[in-house]
Amino acid sequence: MPAVMVVLAAVLSVGQAVMAKVTCVDAARAGARAAARGGGPDEVRQQALAVVPGHGAPGEAAVTVSAAGATGAADLVVVTVSRSLRLAALGPTVRVSASAVAQREQPGQPGPLP
Repeated sequence: MPAVMVVLAAVLSVGQAVMAKVTCVDAARAGARAAARGGGPDEVRQQALAVVPGHGAPGEAAVTVSAAGATGAADLVVVTVSRSLRLAALGPTVRVSASAVAQREQPGQPGPLP
């Protein structure tokens, strides 16, 4: 019976880590979209953190915004979201992160056709 409990705890921990990774991916994408629309670093962080549950907790999630370089006249921006979580109730603390890259939109250019 103890082996079953260990396996169950391991499966739940993996599921918890996967959900945290998916949340980081979603948050990074939301931040990258805000940056592509021309949002400043504070707006990008706010948009990314809005996706992370419990984003008000100190140290829960970190958002970094950086420029990836220039390709012609279009700048690329990289948004990275990382967060710590404790696996299971008494398990170790792990850090998961995800990054998203977006090209800043140029004002006055038409968007893609539907």
